[in-house]
Amino acid sequence: MHFTYNLYGKCVIIRRIVHLYSAACVFLRPRLILEKMENKRICAVTMLRKDDFFLEKWVTYYGGQLGRENLYIYFDGDDQEVPAFCGGCNTSLQPKIKAANVVQLEKARLAFLSDRAAELLASGYDMVIGVDVDEFLIPDPQCGMGLAEFLSRNAGTSVCLSGLGIDVGENL
Repeated sequence: MHFTYNLYGKCVIIRRIVHLYSAACVFLRPRLILEKMENKRICAVTMLRKDDFFLEKWVTYYGGQLGRENLYIYFDGDDQEVPAFCGGCNTSLQPKIKAANVVQLEKARLAFLSDRAAELLASGYDMVIGVDVDEFLIPDPQCGMGLAEFLSRNAGTSVCLSGLGIDVGENL
């Protein structure tokens, strides 16, 4: 089921999903749809392999928006070290995901993250942001809200909110 609506002059696509199949997504507890909108308990999850460059930016951004204690970072492969800048975050070295091809690898990775999101929702989080380490959900600056406030105020329309993706390139 897909539908769109206009939010602060921006088109937002809302999707009902069972598992995380797109990279950037916000899962909501089903009962949240009926609850009064107040500040919600929100966390962010990501999985990466040897990408400290974007991870540092991810930790800085989402840590500033949600608090480092609400960040869950899964390293794909226990042959990596957790960088010092991840202090205060929930980190976990996982066995490297192996698959016959890229499609199967991506399905396995997303199934893993989907299971973690379900666990976090069951543990008391109201929302789980699932994004790749190089993806940043940023509310329209004209709405004058940070990410947590924006999501808290705009939750309640679906089980999943999806952002508009923009690829940025230099000197193309």
